[in-house]
Amino acid sequence: MNKGSIILCSFSQFKRSAPYTEYLKVSATVVSSACLSNWSMSYMSYPMHLLFKSCKLIPVMIGGKFLFGRKYDYSEYLSTLSLCLALLMLVIEKYGFSGSMKIEGLIIITGALTADGIFGHIQESLMSNYAMTRNEMLYYSHVMGSVLILPLLVAKNEIPGSIYFCIENPSILPYMILHGLSMYIGLGFVVEMIRVFGTFVAMTVTSCRKFFSIVLSFLLFPKNLSFVFILSVLLVTFGVGNNIIYQNREKEEKPSPEIAIEHV
Repeated sequence: MNKGSIILCSFSQFKRSAPYTEYLKVSATVVSSACLSNWSMSYMSYPMHLLFKSCKLIPVMIGGKFLFGRKYDYSEYLSTLSLCLALLMLVIEKYGFSGSMKIEGLIIITGALTADGIFGHIQESLMSNYAMTRNEMLYYSHVMGSVLILPLLVAKNEIPGSIYFCIENPSILPYMILHGLSMYIGLGFVVEMIRVFGTFVAMTVTSCRKFFSIVLSFLLFPKNLSFVFILSVLLVTFGVGNNIIYQNREKEEKPSPEIAIEHV
């Protein structure tokens, strides 16, 4: 049995809770986000790309509010602004604000951010409506995503070059496997957070992860701590702390099942 047959057999035997079209929605937005984000790098510098991606929480909130009817408290808007502002300040502090950008890059990165603002909410809706597990979501969305991106790879003739590069540089294969494994584990945590806590909390955590990655780079390559660095740390602390306080207050205000039964 060839590899394609094994994949098809696995695909047919894996538990499926939702119609294929529902998984296709997730795959299309995830592939669009990744492809457009990478494509935009051809028209803008890396610092400019980081600046736009640092504001990822804003399209997530816009997409949730206007496309999925999500309601956000003022404290969640405040947390979002604090986190985005802190990330912007750190990126500018580390890379400067001299990056270049073409109008094509602005259009493409806007498309990538739009996809970012949608796919998490689609995942949350599917897992809620179909009682879908994390592994099921990861399996079907990425298998279909691979099918969607395959024609693009064939059209650009990138598959032969990739295979040739791996043959010529076999030492890179362990790193590719390690990268793929770490990506799978990371995605598993993100999808599980979306399932349990919702899209906004999950995207807030990923924004904090990006913030701490930049902070780590400051620590690994020491430089004098500036006022911007200290202020950005305080903003993140305020944003995360404010969100935690709001979540705890919301839980306390919800009546317990026993109280609800007594009222009935």
